[in-house]
Amino acid sequence: WEAARRTKPSWYQVSAKDRMIPPQNSGGWLTYHARETIELDTSHAAFATRPTQVLELITNASSASGCVILLNS
Repeated sequence: WEAARRTKPSWYQVSAKDRMIPPQNSGGWLTYHARETIELDTSHAAFATRPTQVLELITNASSASGCVILLNS
C-alpha cells in the first residue's frame, strides 16, 4: 500500500484568509507534491466566494487521468 499523494498527480487550493485551517498549516508537503497549487485571497468558503477559480482548478485536475483532487475548503 502506498499513499496516493506519492503516486498520483494532485492539485491543491489554499485559502489565504482561512481562519479554520490557517494557510501556514495547510501542509507544506501538499504544495510540494501537488502538480498545481493555487492560493486564493479568500476565507474557508472558497467554493462560495471564488467559484470560477475553484472550478478552473477542478477542471484542470479532472482533465488529467488518475488524479487526486485536494481542496482546502
